[in-house]
Amino acid sequence: MKNKDKETPFIDPVQGDKMLGAFRVTCGIKGAAVIIHAPVGCHWGVNFIERLSSVKTNASISALRERSVVFGGEDSLRRTIEIILKNRKERYLILLAGSVPSIIGEDWQGVIDSLGFKLHSIAIDCGGFLGRMGDGIEECLEAICQWVDDPPAKINRIGPLVNLIGLQRDVIKGEANIKEIKRMLGLIGVRVNSVFPPSSITEIKRASAADLNIVLGWGTRLAHAMEEEWRIPWISLREYPYGFAGTQRFLNAVARSLKGEEIYDGLPFMEYL
Repeated sequence: MKNKDKETPFIDPVQGDKMLGAFRVTCGIKGAAVIIHAPVGCHWGVNFIERLSSVKTNASISALRERSVVFGGEDSLRRTIEIILKNRKERYLILLAGSVPSIIGEDWQGVIDSLGFKLHSIAIDCGGFLGRMGDGIEECLEAICQWVDDPPAKINRIGPLVNLIGLQRDVIKGEANIKEIKRMLGLIGVRVNSVFPPSSITEIKRASAADLNIVLGWGTRLAHAMEEEWRIPWISLREYPYGFAGTQRFLNAVARSLKGEEIYDGLPFMEYL
């Protein structure tokens, strides 16, 4: 665990641009439509993610052409949104604007606001020159906080709830990693409430019910936002709980934050695994 006042950036040895980071956060959220507002070709990442992981993407692309650089692509964006969302009862939209609309200064938020139906929307400027993949992940996770509901009234429940922030669902065995972390936490009486990047709108909405946010890698901006809005404390860990020692450090950090004490007190640690 690291000191929140002396944060060390999480380093990924291979990073793409801001669009890739935002897309990795949003592409598998059930109940939300993701639109990449960019030229043809920027949708190829959809195919890669679907082939390399168990994530089923929900993204479309506005398919800007060369003429859009001159005349703008706002009409194309409007038609794309209407086709995708017009017949939905619950409308959640995440718009990721690429380099072309960013450079020519399109008003994509104005397009969203002018639609003839009500929807919940998040729009992020993802021009490739605006940052790296990590920047896109951080900004998008923080933006999703606006869809979190206020916590329900306190009720009696068994054990504390935590959110896992920053785990990558779209890597090979990503979902299996999440399942195993949930199992390990369950052995010390801790349940997982929500995981970010989220799997569904429902998972986003209930996130404020957690007693602690656990940040693994990216997601400190989201953790800060939830601390300010709902006073949810958080810890940031520099490593995933791999191996015996890594698992021990992870579970002890969580137990120390929730219960004020470590679970490892000299007894064989394998009793907890």
